[in-house]
Amino acid sequence: MSIFVKKIDWSQTQAEILLKISITGKKISIDDVVLDDKFLKISVHPYFYELFFEHPICVEQSSCKILESNIKFRLKKEAEEWWSSLGKTAKSATNLSSNDATIPNERKREILGEYEKRVQERHTLKHKETSNLKRNVIEREIERESRIRQRIDETESALNTIQLSKSEDSDEPIERTSVPDLRQISKQSVRHDLPPIRSCGKINVNLSSREFVTPIRESRLHAEREWCAKQHEIMVNRIGFSDEDLNSDERDVFWVLKKGHDFLEKKNYLAAVSAFTFGLRMSNNLPELFFGRARAQYALHNYKRCAEDCSDALEKYKPAVQENLLSRIHSFWLRGKSLIALGLKEHGEREIQMAVQLDPSKFEENESRFMVDT
Repeated sequence: MSIFVKKIDWSQTQAEILLKISITGKKISIDDVVLDDKFLKISVHPYFYELFFEHPICVEQSSCKILESNIKFRLKKEAEEWWSSLGKTAKSATNLSSNDATIPNERKREILGEYEKRVQERHTLKHKETSNLKRNVIEREIERESRIRQRIDETESALNTIQLSKSEDSDEPIERTSVPDLRQISKQSVRHDLPPIRSCGKINVNLSSREFVTPIRESRLHAEREWCAKQHEIMVNRIGFSDEDLNSDERDVFWVLKKGHDFLEKKNYLAAVSAFTFGLRMSNNLPELFFGRARAQYALHNYKRCAEDCSDALEKYKPAVQENLLSRIHSFWLRGKSLIALGLKEHGEREIQMAVQLDPSKFEENESRFMVDT
């Protein structure tokens, strides 16, 4: 018995649809997904999902990303307009609620029939193109062999003409001789063109003695190490944090997290990055470490790394509950600001819109605090 997938999340802009379908406990492949301009079908036994869109989409400009427990779609609308709903499901689907909109079976068969017809036409066209390509290759090969045969016949005719003219000049009876093989003639001509082998000889060489015991760089190794140690000390004093100076009690991930927040409040962003990075080496399961480092990276104008840390933090803020709602809103907002700073204005505005959609009232209350913290 097939289980109809119910964990569906979607949002939209005027030009795109963002769709997330969660399927847990099963490995998903690209062959399990069928996407057309009018419907979407996913079949991963025993899970099944079939959706007929409210309006057509542009398949060529849409994308699909398969993750471990879900599938994410970015669907390009054929016409830029707001949809009142995502679409309808089939009447034959089981375990549907009473609120699920269904599509008539006649309309379903009509849409699937059009899809099968287009697939058959693409298959026929591809088969015809393959046949034409093979035929063209064979014709070119036959034409090449014909030119080679014609060239050989012309060469044989020229050789026979030369032999006849020589026989007539010497008043001797014509002696029929076989035409030699052209490949043997070419080999003999190449062999005659080779230069003679040179005679062997000896050259006496006297090598000079080495005067330097070691290379000059090795003789300065001690000075170079001393210079590197001084530079390391300068960087530690400038940053104000080094994991080498921590004792056993301070090598705790929550102590390092608090230390990183202290550095953020003091606007020592390099030290904050070092503290959060050391904490992630001890444990990469705390989303607060990723988000704290993202704030420090944004202050240092490392916008690409800031966006990456925000993405890692959002992956760790699971499950999405009320306790981490404000942190998720802040993460979406900060990732949007980073993308806008990188020149990706459309993507950045979409991230900020997603932050607003999580909770508009909380976003308005805390937006000013977000800007101060950043």
